[in-house]
Amino acid sequence: MRTTSTADPAFVKKYASLLPLLREREGEKRFAHTLAVAGECLSLAALFGLSEEKTEELYAAGLLHDITKNCGEAEQRALAGSLGLSLTKEDLASAPVLHALTGAALIRRDFPSSGPAVANAVEAHTTGKPGMTLLDKLLFLADTIEPTRKQTVCRAARERFYRALESASDRPALLDRTILELLESTKAHLAEEGFPIHPLTQQTIDWLKQSRMELQERK
Repeated sequence: MRTTSTADPAFVKKYASLLPLLREREGEKRFAHTLAVAGECLSLAALFGLSEEKTEELYAAGLLHDITKNCGEAEQRALAGSLGLSLTKEDLASAPVLHALTGAALIRRDFPSSGPAVANAVEAHTTGKPGMTLLDKLLFLADTIEPTRKQTVCRAARERFYRALESASDRPALLDRTILELLESTKAHLAEEGFPIHPLTQQTIDWLKQSRMELQERK
């Protein structure tokens, strides 16, 4: 797991006071994941040439992305109501998606100074969404491939991504391809297990495929 070092950007120290709150809300295991995601966000920000402002936003999103994940399904629904968040029937049928929605709404209410990009990225970090920004994509990727992940699909995705990165001439295209592969893997797993596929997942898959097709036509 990455820890704060002298090589980290100066803004990292600003968030030190947030860490005890996150540890209390998330428990030790998820908090360790949160720190790993935030560290991966810093690594990816450097690889993709983000400005310091955007790097800070990505780091904040990494810290806050699972802020409501320890809430059970009933608690998620109650939290959504208290935050004035309207959940669709598709949202309610896809319980693992709820923490991204309630988390984003909580960030907008309790951490408004973080800016809209942070909440928007958190909102998209499970399903993706058409029109994802670079910040959205990097949080999505960091959450999946952070180095403490034990799942075979996550470890394999990390290995493929970093191996391909060594020779990639078009890093944004590699990022899009990696996210598309991850979403298609999620879709296949959900279908195999008999779980519903959230419409945003399919819409993001379609958008990424369309974007790739348009890029190829321009070449």
